[in-house]
Amino acid sequence: MGDLYVRSDVLDGLQSRWWTVPAQLSGACTSLRRIDGAVVGASPLINAMDDFAEGWQHGISQIGERTERAVQALTQIGKAFDECDTALGEACRPDGGSGAGGGADDAA
Repeated sequence: MGDLYVRSDVLDGLQSRWWTVPAQLSGACTSLRRIDGAVVGASPLINAMDDFAEGWQHGISQIGERTERAVQALTQIGKAFDECDTALGEACRPDGGSGAGGGADDAA
Protein backbone atom coordinates (compact mmCIF):
# COMPACT_ATOMS: atom_id res chain seq x y z
CA MET A 1 0.00 0.00 0.00
CA GLY A 2 1.40 3.39 -0.96
CA ASP A 3 1.75 6.45 1.17
CA LEU A 4 -0.52 9.40 0.64
CA TYR A 5 1.24 12.72 0.69
CA VAL A 6 0.70 16.21 -0.54
CA ARG A 7 3.62 18.48 -1.21
CA SER A 8 2.62 21.96 -0.22
CA ASP A 9 5.28 23.46 -2.52
CA VAL A 10 3.56 21.79 -5.49
CA LEU A 11 0.15 23.12 -4.42
CA ASP A 12 1.62 26.58 -3.86
CA GLY A 13 3.28 26.57 -7.28
CA LEU A 14 0.08 25.47 -8.96
CA GLN A 15 -1.88 28.18 -7.19
CA SER A 16 0.67 30.82 -8.19
CA ARG A 17 0.57 29.83 -11.84
CA TRP A 18 -3.22 29.58 -11.91
CA TRP A 19 -3.67 33.02 -10.32
CA THR A 20 -1.92 34.51 -13.37
CA VAL A 21 -4.39 32.94 -15.82
CA PRO A 22 -7.29 35.40 -15.35
CA ALA A 23 -4.96 38.40 -15.76
CA GLN A 24 -3.40 36.94 -18.91
CA LEU A 25 -6.80 36.15 -20.38
CA SER A 26 -8.08 39.60 -19.50
CA GLY A 27 -5.10 41.09 -21.33
CA ALA A 28 -5.94 39.03 -24.40
CA CYS A 29 -9.54 40.28 -24.29
CA THR A 30 -8.40 43.87 -24.00
CA SER A 31 -6.14 43.46 -27.02
CA LEU A 32 -8.92 41.84 -29.01
CA ARG A 33 -11.38 44.64 -28.15
CA ARG A 34 -8.91 47.23 -29.40
CA ILE A 35 -8.87 45.76 -32.90
CA ASP A 36 -11.09 47.69 -35.25
CA GLY A 37 -13.26 45.26 -37.19
CA ALA A 38 -13.17 47.62 -40.18
CA VAL A 39 -9.57 46.56 -40.91
CA VAL A 40 -10.82 43.27 -42.34
CA GLY A 41 -12.75 45.07 -45.05
CA ALA A 42 -16.13 43.64 -46.05
CA SER A 43 -19.14 44.08 -43.81
CA PRO A 44 -19.75 40.32 -43.28
CA LEU A 45 -16.16 39.93 -42.09
CA ILE A 46 -16.49 42.91 -39.76
CA ASN A 47 -19.61 41.38 -38.18
CA ALA A 48 -17.95 37.96 -37.91
CA MET A 49 -14.92 39.50 -36.24
CA ASP A 50 -17.07 41.43 -33.77
CA ASP A 51 -19.06 38.27 -32.98
CA PHE A 52 -15.83 36.35 -32.47
CA ALA A 53 -14.50 39.01 -30.11
CA GLU A 54 -17.72 38.94 -28.05
CA GLY A 55 -17.68 35.14 -27.83
CA TRP A 56 -14.02 35.14 -26.92
CA GLN A 57 -14.67 37.67 -24.16
CA HIS A 58 -17.45 35.53 -22.71
CA GLY A 59 -15.41 32.33 -22.87
CA ILE A 60 -12.36 33.90 -21.31
CA SER A 61 -14.36 35.38 -18.45
CA GLN A 62 -15.81 31.92 -17.73
CA ILE A 63 -12.34 30.35 -17.78
CA GLY A 64 -11.12 33.05 -15.41
CA GLU A 65 -13.99 32.46 -12.98
CA ARG A 66 -13.44 28.69 -13.00
CA THR A 67 -9.71 29.14 -12.55
CA GLU A 68 -10.29 31.31 -9.49
CA ARG A 69 -12.62 28.65 -8.05
CA ALA A 70 -9.98 25.97 -8.73
CA VAL A 71 -7.37 28.02 -6.86
CA GLN A 72 -9.76 28.43 -3.93
CA ALA A 73 -10.33 24.66 -3.95
CA LEU A 74 -6.57 24.04 -3.95
CA THR A 75 -6.27 26.32 -0.94
CA GLN A 76 -8.93 24.32 0.90
CA ILE A 77 -7.27 21.03 -0.09
CA GLY A 78 -3.94 22.25 1.25
CA LYS A 79 -5.51 23.34 4.54
CA ALA A 80 -7.36 20.03 4.92
CA PHE A 81 -4.21 18.01 4.31
CA ASP A 82 -2.22 20.18 6.72
CA GLU A 83 -4.87 19.67 9.41
CA CYS A 84 -4.97 15.92 8.74
CA ASP A 85 -1.18 15.68 8.82
CA THR A 86 -1.05 17.54 12.14
CA ALA A 87 -3.77 15.39 13.67
CA LEU A 88 -2.13 12.19 12.44
CA GLY A 89 1.26 13.28 13.76
CA GLU A 90 -0.23 14.04 17.16
CA ALA A 91 -2.10 10.74 17.24
CA CYS A 92 1.11 8.83 16.47
CA ARG A 93 3.00 10.37 19.39
CA PRO A 94 3.68 7.97 22.26
CA ASP A 95 1.31 9.92 24.52
CA GLY A 96 -1.46 9.77 21.91
CA GLY A 97 -1.26 13.48 21.33
CA SER A 98 -2.49 14.34 24.81
CA GLY A 99 0.73 16.08 25.71
CA ALA A 100 0.31 14.83 29.30
CA GLY A 101 2.46 11.72 29.03
CA GLY A 102 -0.48 9.66 30.27
CA GLY A 103 -0.03 6.64 28.02
CA ALA A 104 -0.90 3.09 29.09
CA ASP A 105 2.72 2.36 30.08
CA ASP A 106 2.67 5.16 32.64
CA ALA A 107 -0.32 3.70 34.53
CA ALA A 108 1.60 0.69 35.97
